Amino acid sequence: MDILRIIKEGFLSLYNNTEGETTVFSSSLKFLIIPLVLAIVAYYYVPVDDLKEMVDPLMEVMGIFVSIILGVIFVVPDKLRAKAMELSEQTDDASRGYLVRFKNFTKNIVGQLSLILVFSIMLILLLLILKVMKSEWLVAIDTFLLIFIFFIVLKSAVDIKIMVDDDIDRV
Repeated sequence: MDILRIIKEGFLSLYNNTEGETTVFSSSLKFLIIPLVLAIVAYYYVPVDDLKEMVDPLMEVMGIFVSIILGVIFVVPDKLRAKAMELSEQTDDASRGYLVRFKNFTKNIVGQLSLILVFSIMLILLLLILKVMKSEWLVAIDTFLLIFIFFIVLKSAVDIKIMVDDDIDRV
């Protein structure tokens, strides 16, 4: 199923940097352990009624967020093609290294944005379910997904910052 492939590639992109290096421990801590701990805390300490009041605004924000992510997913590969064409005549090591980093960045960012998109849609659906039924488990799952999405967005922002700095250094 394509959704499982998106999730698998999205998770793999979380563990790679623009140099193509893999960082497992710190990424596992950020992306799995911290959201899981906060979800457990939410399960025991956040009343369902408190979260149900936030469902409508949260769904609106997530809907807008999903729209923005969809737009960005279509723009990033075009940027890679433009960079590849721009640097195709340059054969120096610096240009080739930059193009490899930009390709890794593009692959990672599309994987991360796709993962954000899948989990955001899941979160919206779970928030809809939470709106009609009370469940501490749904509160915990929604909390986990929300924090998980937040950390992926942070990772994406860091990757974007690194590539922008790389672009600035090339000027």
